[in-house]
Amino acid sequence: MSKEEQASPQAPVFSVVCVYNKPEILERDLLPSLSRQQGVEYEQVLLDTRTEKFDRASAALNEACSRARGRYLVIAHQDMEFCRPDTLACLRQECEQAFGEQGYGLLGAAGGQEGGKNYIAMGQEFTGPRVIPCMTVDECILVLPRALWQQARFADLGRTWHAYGVELSLHLSQMGYRVGIFHASVQHHWGGAEKGGQTTDLNYFCTMAKLAGRYRKTTPVIATSCGHWPTGAAYLGVLKKRLPLAIRGAVKKKFPKAWASLKKYKDRQ
Repeated sequence: MSKEEQASPQAPVFSVVCVYNKPEILERDLLPSLSRQQGVEYEQVLLDTRTEKFDRASAALNEACSRARGRYLVIAHQDMEFCRPDTLACLRQECEQAFGEQGYGLLGAAGGQEGGKNYIAMGQEFTGPRVIPCMTVDECILVLPRALWQQARFADLGRTWHAYGVELSLHLSQMGYRVGIFHASVQHHWGGAEKGGQTTDLNYFCTMAKLAGRYRKTTPVIATSCGHWPTGAAYLGVLKKRLPLAIRGAVKKKFPKAWASLKKYKDRQ
């Protein structure tokens, strides 16, 4: 984007919003690929959580989005890459069609399909429609009209940085909008599509339990990029199987020395 475009009082097509905490990753992945974009006006809206203190994703994202001026919000993780110089230009075409006559309210690059795949990798070659319907989209990148975000802001899920895209997907669906996966040349470098994407720590399970309670009456199963989550009584069975793994991971991360000692003890048995 030229200096003239940056200085233009006219609102840009896109506001690329990133809430970040690791500037080295931001400057390695997102910003260089953003600087290469051609053929479309955009602005970047960055919020550094090291200096602006937030204890939850919803508050940080709503604050960052309130600073945006673009017609469409592209809310991206710090480790996302726009792989081609025309990624945003192509995405503009997808937005104009999907958010218009096709009735979509939210697009992502990965997500969960009801009764189908848990996960759709970024950069997957689609042979059918340019946008594939899904139930929820992954938080690595979210695209929606700024005017719609003003109606349906990110809901408070407590002290968590998980599942805000899942909640927004379900919320917009209840408002009558469709949710889908767009075809775009993007890549998630730190975890996500590149490494299996299953970031299900203990906090994630607690957040999904909260969502299960919130949407139990209308959504029997929540399909996400990290699996399918029943919202009724069967959810307790899912938790019983998966929660021990989450607790084990949390203990291992918080008490590495104690975990190593326990492992050595078990290996001697």
